[in-house]
Amino acid sequence: MVSDPIALPAGQAGIGFEFSPQTGRVPSPKAFATGDRQSGGPVRKRGELLREGRLRSFRCCIGTAISNQGWQGQDLFSSVAPAAGWRVRGHYETALLLLQKHSIFPIVIKINLLILLFAFIVISGCHKNTPDTLAAPAFATTPFSKKINPGIIDEASGIADSKANPGYLWVEQDSGNPNDLFLLSDSGQVLKKINIKSAVNRDWEDIALADGPSAGVNYLYVADIGDNNKTYIDYTIYRFPEPSSTIDSVISYEVIKFRYPDGPHDAEAILVDNGTKDIYIITKQDAMSRIFKLPYPQSTSGTNTAIYDGSLSFTGAVSAAVSPTGELLIKTYTSLYYWKKTGNETMEAMFQKEPVIIAYQQEAQGEGTCFKNDNSGFYTLSERPSVVSSVSLNFYRRN
Repeated sequence: MVSDPIALPAGQAGIGFEFSPQTGRVPSPKAFATGDRQSGGPVRKRGELLREGRLRSFRCCIGTAISNQGWQGQDLFSSVAPAAGWRVRGHYETALLLLQKHSIFPIVIKINLLILLFAFIVISGCHKNTPDTLAAPAFATTPFSKKINPGIIDEASGIADSKANPGYLWVEQDSGNPNDLFLLSDSGQVLKKINIKSAVNRDWEDIALADGPSAGVNYLYVADIGDNNKTYIDYTIYRFPEPSSTIDSVISYEVIKFRYPDGPHDAEAILVDNGTKDIYIITKQDAMSRIFKLPYPQSTSGTNTAIYDGSLSFTGAVSAAVSPTGELLIKTYTSLYYWKKTGNETMEAMFQKEPVIIAYQQEAQGEGTCFKNDNSGFYTLSERPSVVSSVSLNFYRRN
């Protein structure tokens, strides 16, 4: 899916514009020089972007092409070092457009042409392309809220609507807490806690209820993936059939250990694709949240190496959820990003689309979200910082 680099033949000169339609960001000079493949997803072809009218924000360089894949010149706007290697990937659909390919011009002519082109694009309405907001909201803009009594679940980091226990949600807490899950009623009352025997809560950051190895069985995925200081070598996801409220502990579970191909990452969000049973881990602290995949079947005896699968157009992912019909939600502390599924579209294909920002009443430190199993809406739940007396379980009804 990656198109060839757009580059000048050696010895010719031109003006290069690097467009970043979704974020206005550009890879660093080092990323240019190394052909960084971790900037995001596939490059869109120049013609596609032009036809769609999606070339918006930009940065400009001027110089002389030194090879079919190289560019030697000066960034006129930030005075960075010369950049080489026009092959750049970006989920934010970075496109490189070389606007003229004539032989070497005097520098004055190049600068004048650059200024004219700059003015033309600005006058034409050039702007940063960010995720859209829904014209007609898909979900209520004001949630139904149920206050939770403080002191039991104060550091919720992930939630999942239970199927084995209708009317209840599974809640996990992050580092510094026991290896317990809680059943929380949709009215905000804690039913009980269930211990995951001998499991380690180094930093549990998300939980998902999804398909797994045995057909017809619902599995819980408890993701021990937090790493604020990025010091760990590997990470763990615990997988086991969803328990009923009649038991007090889970004693049998699978341990899916994994590491990233490029070193440690702090992550707080996972998704499980019910069609493929692949697990997706979404990082939090990277400049743009990165997506890594653990393809099914995941090893439960060795250490899996996650596969880099692109980047989002935003950062700070703290939770993720998939609806019964395949819609996606990814939450940050300040926003909720929504993808609508079309037909048999895969999760990877959905990530190539620009999400929609949906209405969300910001919480004190909201780190949990999940869809309701009847697909009537979604929940959010926040940690309770010490300066806040209580938090609420919020439900956003589907319109």
